Amino acid sequence: MKFEEVEIIDKGSYRLVKINCPHWGSQKYIKNSTEYKTELSSNYLRQLARYKKAKWMVNEMYRVTDESLPVKIMLDLLNRSEGIPDGNILDFGCGTCGASISLAKNNTNCIIYGVDTDLNKIELSNILLKEKHLDRRIKPIYLKDTSKLPFQSEYFDLIVVPAVIEHIHPIERPQIFNEMNRVLNRGGRLEIQGTPNRLYPFDFHTSNLFLVPYMPDKIAHWYIRNFSKKIKNQTVSWDELLDRGVRGSTYFAIKKYFPNMELVNTDDYMRIFKSEFLPEKFLKRCFGLPYYIIYMTICRWFKLPLSAFLKDLQFVLRKKLV
Repeated sequence: MKFEEVEIIDKGSYRLVKINCPHWGSQKYIKNSTEYKTELSSNYLRQLARYKKAKWMVNEMYRVTDESLPVKIMLDLLNRSEGIPDGNILDFGCGTCGASISLAKNNTNCIIYGVDTDLNKIELSNILLKEKHLDRRIKPIYLKDTSKLPFQSEYFDLIVVPAVIEHIHPIERPQIFNEMNRVLNRGGRLEIQGTPNRLYPFDFHTSNLFLVPYMPDKIAHWYIRNFSKKIKNQTVSWDELLDRGVRGSTYFAIKKYFPNMELVNTDDYMRIFKSEFLPEKFLKRCFGLPYYIIYMTICRWFKLPLSAFLKDLQFVLRKKLV
């Protein structure tokens, strides 16, 4: 079955997906035509091809597999903070439910609710969950506005927020954080990962330019439109860039909205610098010692996560009992 620049071949026990144009792979941009083997169904792949097109299709396929790096990081963080709880879990910004599926596989006693503002992703999630027989345990919900969550107070034992905060406009974040706080049970955990750190000098997420995280909005907008090779449309609006995630956050900016929560220590210096969780070799070689000093001093003295000074935020907060 062929779509524009995408060919899906059913091989019985697996599907072969051919992408005949430059596209995003699992973690990097691929310029050549490439074939991918997947166990995802032909029906799901057809719908995905219509929605994501060739450029982003493989990246979206990768997100719902056990090999997804964001999913691995999420599970690692949770395993270092008492694991996946029984009870209700909220996957905020669930997308196509890759994180939800992994949570359900690793704990058969939890019920997961996913919320997202993208109706197409919710529809794709429903197809995938039915095929995996997880539709009774994972419930994706389309919300036009996530500033008011349709759940009672203290309903969830865990909220996971995987690479989502950067796509929320900064002016809307306080209300959404308040809602997360409201629906999280006392003693429950809030897991945040994958959000670009605005203390980091390079905007790898949206523009691939230095100093963008530090610039005022108007200057950053002009700078990106004129110098970013990743954003080729010079007429792109600032609102479009915000939607794409140009404004990440910091640990400190997020934590101030959760004064009734405390950091759960999930840090392990060797885990971060000697594993796939920090793949950049130049960071390990050039900044290993300075980061180790930060980890052994500032992080321990002030009870901060090491990721507060890395390119991506990844930490867990626990809501106090009183």
